[in-house]
Formats: sequence, structure tokens, C-alpha cells
Amino acid sequence: MSTKARDFRGVIRPVGAVVLGIGVMIALCAGVGMLWDRFAPDPVRPQGGAAELALSSIIVSAIGLTAFLYGKRHVSERITRREAILAVSLIWIAAGACGAIPFMLGAGMSPADSFFEAVSGLTTTGATVVTDIEGRLSRPLLLWRSLIQWLGGMGIVVLFVAVFPSLGAGGKHMFRGEVPGTTAEGLRPRIAETSFALWKLYALLTLIEIALLKVLGLDLFDAVCHAFTTMSTGGFSTLDASVGGFNRPAVEYVIACFMLIGSVNYGLYYGLLRSGSWRGLVRDIEFRSYVAIVIVAVVVLTVLNLSVHDEVLTSFRYSFFMVATTISSTGYGTDDYSVYSSTALTIVILLMFVGGCS
Repeated sequence: MSTKARDFRGVIRPVGAVVLGIGVMIALCAGVGMLWDRFAPDPVRPQGGAAELALSSIIVSAIGLTAFLYGKRHVSERITRREAILAVSLIWIAAGACGAIPFMLGAGMSPADSFFEAVSGLTTTGATVVTDIEGRLSRPLLLWRSLIQWLGGMGIVVLFVAVFPSLGAGGKHMFRGEVPGTTAEGLRPRIAETSFALWKLYALLTLIEIALLKVLGLDLFDAVCHAFTTMSTGGFSTLDASVGGFNRPAVEYVIACFMLIGSVNYGLYYGLLRSGSWRGLVRDIEFRSYVAIVIVAVVVLTVLNLSVHDEVLTSFRYSFFMVATTISSTGYGTDDYSVYSSTALTIVILLMFVGGCS
């Protein structure tokens, strides 16, 4: 007895919608970066780049619109779990490929390097192939490089589900295929509301960090870019020397705190805001274990690094940042870890395996 083959062409619709959204984001970076160069020029960084991003936006948007219209003709009434998994996989591949186009046109990078940079950003891995960030990347491109990490931090699929609540059960399948851990259980009855709630929390924390960094004297552009890549725990910086290039202890402390905040289960934050009580957060065994690991690691590393940094406060400053950037898998740098003792390096390596509260 023969069975009818499942038509998977409908999954092209959500893929096309996400790619179209990426095209809009590229256009936004082009416009904002151009205005920044126009009204607050920075002689140190390369000027221009908006035209290349605008062209990239047109190309990506055209691809996304074509895919969306094609998938719309074949979309089924209900997205199954199998289709949702396929859609999530295709979305990440397509996002990486389309996100690479601005690097190809704006920085003259090869397709392989551009794809690597885009995927590294979207997955918040933080690895980079750009060796001269300050001399090669313009403001629009730096903004795009930071934005893709911010989008990938919470998840572009989670954003898509929030924007398109009409997906219903299919959106729930996509959400669970994207979000790891207990967060995927859903925080509200409707999965679209859950996605939107998570993104609102994510955006609010990002705005708070931008404001704090600006108050501490950081340039607004650097504050925005570093807030994007801090909250996403991605680690892309606008400087070759990373956060250490600012040489501002207060900025380092704020970024370190937000790296730790960004690596905590967002379901706990949502529960805190909804109930107005810290009890659920404090009693959570995952959160308590995470805080305990951070405290112990900072204290031990501070003591061990006294041989490198003579003063206790200086050792604490660099040790706290090192623990935060390592345990959250962000990857910012302020200290030369090559001079650490073997014991200190072992602790740092072990912290890498924690990976926040994932």
C-alpha cells in the first residue's frame, strides 16, 4: 500500500520570512551607520560602507521575498514537528549565508570568511577571521556585526515565532526546536506570547546596559555595539584589543555583570517580573549553583593571580572579568591569560565547560 509523500515545500515560507527580516535589519544598519558617520564622524574608523549594506539589503530582501511567496503557495494548514525541525535548520543556514553578504560587499572578505563571520555571530560563538577590526570595518558593518550576535543571542526563530503568532502549534514546535533547557517548556499559554515576553526582557536589559555604558563615558556607538554583544554573550568588539582597549575598570565591571546576567535562564527573570518575588530565583538550584561557581572561581583566581597583579583590587578586577567572560562563553578579553599559572589556567578551562545556564 503506497502512502502519499509529505510536501515539505511549505517550510520555505518561514525561511523566506526570516531572510526578509534579515534584509530589513541590514537596511537599518546601513541607515543608522550612515547617519552616525554624517553627524558624529570618527576619523579613526573607515568611513562609508552604507551603500554596500544597502545593496546587500536589496539582494537579501529579494531572496527572502521570493522564498516567502513560493512557500506561501505550498504551505500546509498545520506545521508538524518534523517540518518545524527542518524549518529551524534551514533558517539558520539561510541566515548565515545571507548574513555573510554585507561582509563580502562591505569589507571585501571571501565568501568562506564572510560565512564564517556571519555564522559565528548568529550562533554567538565569537570566533572571528577579521584581524584588523578598527582599520577594516566601517560603522555600518560594525553595527551589523554586533546586531547579528544580538539577534542570535535570543534566537532568530524565537523572534520569528513572536512576530508570526498565527503559526499556532507549528510555532510551538519551532520554539522547542530552537530554545534549549527548561525555557522551552513555555512561560505563557501561547507560545507566541512566551517568545514576545522573552524578547522584551532581552531588549530591556540591553537598553539598561547601553545607558550604563554611556553614563560611564563610553561612546554611544561603542556602548550600543558592546551591549548587543554582551547580552547575547557573543563577544564581538569594535576594538582589536576587545574590552581591554577601553582600559576603564567601571566599564569592565558593568560588562562583566551583564555577561553573567545574560547567561542566566530567562525563564527565571520572567517568573521574577510576573510574581514580583525573588523567592523563585533565589531558590532555583541551577541559579544558586551558577552563582556559587562564579563566587568560588573569582575568589580562587584572585588569590592565584596575585603573582601576576600585585594589588588585590587589580587582581580581583581582572579575575572577575575573566570568570564572567569565560563561564558565560562570551569571549571578551582584558587580561593576558598566557602569564597565568597552570592552576589558574586549569580553572579557566573548566569554566568554559559550564557555559552559563544552558
